[in-house]
Amino acid sequence: MIKDILTSRFNAKHWDRSKKVSSDDIDYITDCIQKSPSKMSVLNYKVVLITDSPSGLAFKNWLFYEHTWNYNGDRAPDGVDSVGKRDYNGQYLAPILIAWLNPLDSPNEGIINNQRMVFPDFNMRQNNIFISNSIAMMAAEEQGLNTGFGSCHDNFEVAKKLGFDGFHCPIMLGLGYAKDMSKEIESMNIFVPVADPKHIGQNLGTCFVNLPAHYSKPVRELRPNKDELVTVI
Repeated sequence: MIKDILTSRFNAKHWDRSKKVSSDDIDYITDCIQKSPSKMSVLNYKVVLITDSPSGLAFKNWLFYEHTWNYNGDRAPDGVDSVGKRDYNGQYLAPILIAWLNPLDSPNEGIINNQRMVFPDFNMRQNNIFISNSIAMMAAEEQGLNTGFGSCHDNFEVAKKLGFDGFHCPIMLGLGYAKDMSKEIESMNIFVPVADPKHIGQNLGTCFVNLPAHYSKPVRELRPNKDELVTVI
């Protein structure tokens, strides 16, 4: 049930790479993406599935180490001596990372079944992308996988890095099997160090642990209750 998925879900940032995402799971998730609701059923955006292939790993390492870390609320600021104080986003290192790409220049109309139709504009495509992204998350969680949303990136630079110049990447989704971090949580160490791969013994900053939903209940209780959130007219 969707309610059960949403109740137990958390944003995963650390991954157990000893457990592989099966091709059947990937097929199921991409089938759900292809069937996602959209304006007029027109899917005039791109979806890129980034694996642990050599080129995929290079892209994800670029995202994680160079592009998406935060310092004082800013994404990867230039010229700031912040080594050791950075906040890293492990969802970008997921075994499978999915990017949605919205073309900046797309036909406004076309012919479908011999009828001239007006196609979704940029904002409509953005809405379609966020619907598709949410459905992909639920499909992955339904298969027993864990997921992590990622939006701490430059939308244009990421699209260009993927080979889609002239596109906009509003959101990405990492999926795989989350690493068990119960020992770190029990020791109250909810931030774990991120080692510098180029300098042995030096830490670049920290990354928040995988905090399952039952641990984060006090935070979730900050949500408004249903009566406060929903207005009935």
